[in-house]
Amino acid sequence: MIKSKMKLFFILLTLIIGLVYLFMAGHPDFVDEKYLFYVSRIFWVFAGVIAVRAITYLAVEKKFGSDTQKNPSELMRVIVSGFLYAALGGLLMKFAFNMNIAALLTTSALLTAVVGFALQATLGNIFSGLSLQVEQIFYIGDTVRLKNIVGAIEALTWRSVSIRTLSGALIVVPNGKISSADVEVFHKGRPVWVKIKICAPISHPPQKVREIVTRVVLSVPQVDDSRPVIVNMTDMDPDDRLNLYDIIFFCKDFMSQFPAMAAVKERIWYAFLRNGVDVLNVWKKPGVLTAPHFFEKQKPHSDLRPGDYSKILFSSPVLKPLDKHEKTYLADHMETLMFSNKEPIVFEKRFKHAMFIIAAGRARREYMPEVSQECALPDEEEAAEASEFLWSSEALEEISRHFVPLVGPIGRTLVRQAARRTLDPIRLHTLLAAELEDEKDRERFLEHVPELCSKTLYPGDFFGEIRLLTGLSKGLSSYEAVGHVDLIAIRPPLMKEILERRPSLSRDFSEIIREHHENEAGFETLFGKEGAEKEIVDQIRSFYGL
Repeated sequence: MIKSKMKLFFILLTLIIGLVYLFMAGHPDFVDEKYLFYVSRIFWVFAGVIAVRAITYLAVEKKFGSDTQKNPSELMRVIVSGFLYAALGGLLMKFAFNMNIAALLTTSALLTAVVGFALQATLGNIFSGLSLQVEQIFYIGDTVRLKNIVGAIEALTWRSVSIRTLSGALIVVPNGKISSADVEVFHKGRPVWVKIKICAPISHPPQKVREIVTRVVLSVPQVDDSRPVIVNMTDMDPDDRLNLYDIIFFCKDFMSQFPAMAAVKERIWYAFLRNGVDVLNVWKKPGVLTAPHFFEKQKPHSDLRPGDYSKILFSSPVLKPLDKHEKTYLADHMETLMFSNKEPIVFEKRFKHAMFIIAAGRARREYMPEVSQECALPDEEEAAEASEFLWSSEALEEISRHFVPLVGPIGRTLVRQAARRTLDPIRLHTLLAAELEDEKDRERFLEHVPELCSKTLYPGDFFGEIRLLTGLSKGLSSYEAVGHVDLIAIRPPLMKEILERRPSLSRDFSEIIREHHENEAGFETLFGKEGAEKEIVDQIRSFYGL
């Protein structure tokens, strides 16, 4: 704003000086010729500066920007305006001040040669920097690999490029070296191809390995989930009874591949364990993450002892209506699962209607209380069905209010289409932002993403009880592990055994459901406006066939 006002003031001042010059030139009898000379020269200097700025803007901003579809850098503006100012100085000296330019250049020829020889490397870097700016092969924030240097570009100057390496060191590379070297460029925000090798036992079907690994890879936030995950079995080792697999996926950018690879390897370990892999006797190959033979029943690999799991289960408030024998029955047949830090706690089909109790660690979920108490469900069909009551018309209208001005009337249709794909408000805004081509419009729209509330579960807390008891989709929220997490899983077959022996428990469990969920979004749709106990009891009995 200040710069615009200064430019306007400079133009007005030039016009005023020009009018004064015209007045003085039109009345030579009233003005001394000496003053007329000074005013005219000041006017030509000011007018020349305006002309240089105008030509620089037209040549760099308009012509270069429209032809290359790239944003010109500050270095290019400085160099172009520098040449123009030099030309302006020469013209003013020749025609405004009547100086002999040829004699001046001849006199300074020797000095120019000496200075040019001394600054040969510097001038080479300047012209190399100019060529880099014209081609614009990389920008600030992009990652480059130059011989043994890998890092992100922090600065582009007339002499050099500053690169921040992965170790945190700042390396300054002259422009001349970059122009003459082979540079591998990874643009910021462009997906990068990554490959990891793993081993799994021959006894486990490759399709099953592919399903487990694909689900794990897509759960990592740095992975680009818009591109497919490829899991290929590349070799077989009959001696050790192992299959070798290549996992190929894309990360969102170059720098994100390192945390992504670490997270994928760690989560594969946990996922194999949850699917019955004995990971205590890991057989290793150089550069290969291996997993040994699968067993029928998973062995617990946790700091918790079996007795600790039983104590947590016995003290859980959701199981308070059960007597000692019934709790003992659950403790003897319960299953245990483990998740790594920041891993989404999403379950396979066999846990579709299970309830979970936190045995160790913490789990957290974020949610929008005014829209939904649930985040995106793992099952797409259930998510689409649940979206009918979890997205309110007021919430969608509020999102449309910010989105429609950017895309037009079709924005309302796009908002409703995106709402059918997810229940997560962050994901919904991301899907809609992808429809905007202009980066500034995307940033402006994403400014309206509401802040989320969060809920943290601690050892002894539980979730999924509505799913276990009624079979409805509300009971499984999208939680994320905070550190290492141990879970106790109770599936419907165990609860069915207990409820068939004592059907009256359905009434006690219905009261627990009401106490924990009657104030949450979607509860009225599931069980009526009053959350009537009879409706919950009937749902429990219907699900278990009592």
